[in-house]
Amino acid sequence: MNYEGEVKAVAGGIGEKKVNRGFNCAIDSKRQPGSTMKPISVYAPAIERGLINYSTLLNDTKTSYGKWTPKNAGGGYSGNMTAQKAIERSINTIPVALAQKMGVQNCYNFLTDNMGLKNLTDLDLNLSSLGLGGTNGGITTLESAAAYAVFGNGGLYYEPTFYTKVCDQKGSVVLEKNPMPKTAIGDDTAMIMNKLLQTVIYGNQGTGTSVASSVKKMKLFGKTGTSSSDNDKWFVGGSPYYVVSSWCG
Repeated sequence: MNYEGEVKAVAGGIGEKKVNRGFNCAIDSKRQPGSTMKPISVYAPAIERGLINYSTLLNDTKTSYGKWTPKNAGGGYSGNMTAQKAIERSINTIPVALAQKMGVQNCYNFLTDNMGLKNLTDLDLNLSSLGLGGTNGGITTLESAAAYAVFGNGGLYYEPTFYTKVCDQKGSVVLEKNPMPKTAIGDDTAMIMNKLLQTVIYGNQGTGTSVASSVKKMKLFGKTGTSSSDNDKWFVGGSPYYVVSSWCG
């Protein structure tokens, strides 16, 4: 997808194509986004609201919410760290605490109103779904690519489109798509998020460092994500030209 919502390529399955207009995993499959949820549900709205910035100190500590206590991958807690380091390392406790502070309804509304997510349900109004991506409704790769595009185009959201113009045999226009963007976040928030998500790839503790070797002549931004038992594995990110969302599981 480019930064005006035009879908450039789709791979919705593997193996030989045997049906037309069949189930396409890229646009039809709703999966748990894991940690790819954190930037779009928590960090972006927290920066937009002025609650945090790039270097705000946040506390990675054991905290219980009723009977549930979020844990980091590998266990353990590291105490105070910057927002930048929390994203780079994909810490779990901090986005949950921020979601609690902002309120789950506000996080949910941000995703549905600003980021174009259409498949969440009322069952996702909880800290696990919104803070860690353990959703019930799920997200498609198409939705996540469109949401992450706002971090590369000054905060504008474009609804994904698969065509620009359709003409008949005489050259007359039958259908034409002129997508109109809406402001999802401020351009300053988009710039900060872009820089934060670059550290996921280039930081010495980044969870997406393997991506850096695949494209060496331009800066990338992105986020990794996994769900329980590695049922879902994601990478969503972008170059200066395109945004990609990839899932396997």
